[in-house]
Amino acid sequence: MLKEAICQALGSASLEGRRLQQMIHEKHYPKQQILFYQDDEIDYVYFVIDGVVVADHHDAIHYHELLLPNLLFPLCSLEQHQRYPYEALALTDVIVWRMRWEDLRAFLDEYPHFYRSLTQDLLMVGQYLSQRNDDLINEEVAKRVELVLCQLLYYYGKKQLNDYVLPWPVTVTEISYLTPATRSTTSHVLQKLKQQHKVYYENKKLAMTVKEVEQNIRILNE
Repeated sequence: MLKEAICQALGSASLEGRRLQQMIHEKHYPKQQILFYQDDEIDYVYFVIDGVVVADHHDAIHYHELLLPNLLFPLCSLEQHQRYPYEALALTDVIVWRMRWEDLRAFLDEYPHFYRSLTQDLLMVGQYLSQRNDDLINEEVAKRVELVLCQLLYYYGKKQLNDYVLPWPVTVTEISYLTPATRSTTSHVLQKLKQQHKVYYENKKLAMTVKEVEQNIRILNE
């Protein structure tokens, strides 16, 4: 992935490593803060270092999606100078690496071997979006909620013995925001999943067994 390749370069004494040190700036955003607005001209691109950022699409169909961790966003900005395709919201407290769009574009042109890693990121995002669209079309609400929980825990959770545990509190409202479903429907589904012993959710703390999470992720990837 591009972030991994950049981290390797930063840890070396190479010319590209020194160039990246000048380009990358760490920035903190509190929970619920907007990183950028949809249709603003793109000036920066981002890597999330810690926390969760959600893309809020204000289109004919209003929807939200998780931005996968460790991937550059917005990726489409590399095609040409354009406007942000969505509004980016910090779902939790967030730390990002931020780079000027024109600096990154010039860097990739100067060191084109980094494009290989970027292509891997594009393929991963494309697969994720395709799966998500299929879920929205084909899956009933209860299954969508379950899959969102699995994705949250798989991509952001920590393994503790036989469980994936989310390391920060998450509210029913935030889960419903990602599904998408109403808050009352999401709460009802969560209660049912708890009764089935598929999910632990108390005091905004979320956990699910490793077997349950990885089984659902494996089905998504087939």
